[in-house]
Amino acid sequence: INLSPSSDMTFYPGYYSKRGFSAGMEFRYVANTLSKGTFSINYLHDDISDTATDEYKTDGFLRTNNDRYWLRGKADHDFGNNLFARLDLDLVSDRDYLQEFREGINGFDRNNSDLFNVYQRGLQTETVNLRENTLKASKYWQNMELFSEIQIVDDIRDESITPTPLWSIPRISFAGLVPFNNTHFDLSWDSEYIYYWRDEGIGAHRLDLHPRMSTPIPLGPYIESAIEAGVRETLYLVETNGDVPASAGIDDNKQDRALYDFNASLATTLTRNFAINYFNDENPANKIESLQHTFRPEINYFYLPSEEQNDLPDLDSVDRLSATNRIQYGFNNFFRLMGIKDNVAFNRNFAAFEISQSYDFRKDIRPFSDIIIELDLYPIENLWIEYETAVNTYGEGVPDYSLKTRYSNQSGSSFALDYYYKRALDIHEISTSLNLRLAELFTGKIRNIHSFSLNNDVETTIHLIYHPACWSMEIVAGKTPDDTSIIVVFSLSGIGKALELGVPGF
Repeated sequence: INLSPSSDMTFYPGYYSKRGFSAGMEFRYVANTLSKGTFSINYLHDDISDTATDEYKTDGFLRTNNDRYWLRGKADHDFGNNLFARLDLDLVSDRDYLQEFREGINGFDRNNSDLFNVYQRGLQTETVNLRENTLKASKYWQNMELFSEIQIVDDIRDESITPTPLWSIPRISFAGLVPFNNTHFDLSWDSEYIYYWRDEGIGAHRLDLHPRMSTPIPLGPYIESAIEAGVRETLYLVETNGDVPASAGIDDNKQDRALYDFNASLATTLTRNFAINYFNDENPANKIESLQHTFRPEINYFYLPSEEQNDLPDLDSVDRLSATNRIQYGFNNFFRLMGIKDNVAFNRNFAAFEISQSYDFRKDIRPFSDIIIELDLYPIENLWIEYETAVNTYGEGVPDYSLKTRYSNQSGSSFALDYYYKRALDIHEISTSLNLRLAELFTGKIRNIHSFSLNNDVETTIHLIYHPACWSMEIVAGKTPDDTSIIVVFSLSGIGKALELGVPGF
């Protein structure tokens, strides 16, 4: 239904032979380039419930509710004058829903992909049982930012689990940096007020103030150096809801913490252009003239004294600041190609290589951290390769590494490969996906996630899409350790969701 030239509504009636009728609705609007919204809801009165002998997932959780739903949506709004707002909704009836209904036009995978393509942010992973819903607003000035947020958590775990999740209603922060009284010093600050509320457990009003003074140190024209010192005051007004155990350690509802910190940095930047003069044999007018290499070594020092904090409520990372006395060093390399293409000068990123390590003065044993190595490659246009790893300096090998590869071409075909290994979390898996334009009217997609830790395929899906000018048919075959499905979807191109790879002529 076209509600106006810039808004529409789509309805999705459905029927499952063993479950019953379902219904879905989507509302979309566009106010301007930076202001738009998408909201969807699905409802199913499910005739099937989990039983001990017929459970969707063998996780010990038996779903007994018959009324099942999923409400999700995102909106961005530009009020003008550097004032922006952002809304994210994600409410679901039970923790099996998003994993049980992943495929199809209203499934988790399609919705996550569509929202990411439009808003550059997707949904939380389908296995997350604490679904965050946020309303954020930001106001920017030249050197300052005011940020506010309301966050409500949809808890789909067992109702008996305590403490219940924290809600921030609201969080307000104000940060900035200004020159100090016409001197070489700069005054910067981070300040935050937050009210943490929860139904069962410890909450608090918390005010955190962190002003800092910084100044450059003149060490010559080729050296960048600076020092920064700050003080931090954190005030609490603690409140308890429900039964709070004595082990929580809250004896007084008024608490405070005072700290100071000190940082210093030293760096330099060296740049040189290396002549290449590489010509394209097919088109001699196109050539790569030079490779620009930027080399930046840097050293940073961080200090934060030790402070007893066990009497404070433990709500987030701000409440437990670890003592720090360490030096971090490393170097960055950036490479850019420059030349002529189609009689126009161009330059583009070619590679970036970073390596870093830190030394902790507080540790008598094993003060050196892992060596962190990051490599980004753009060998040709439309191809990106990223490799990250950590190397232990005490002979314990490589604790984690990852490889990411993305390639796409002008026809709309694309390939992605992700390879992960994290020893501490026992994660070792590879994910591959291929979108292929088989012909003008046919598109194929294959996605597979294989776990080497579990020695099985976590998920495999195959899509075959036929899309003439005004309609499409999609066949989806999916398999996970818990489910096997085959879905056929018919769509009209002017109604509902458009195909991700586009439709010829549109």
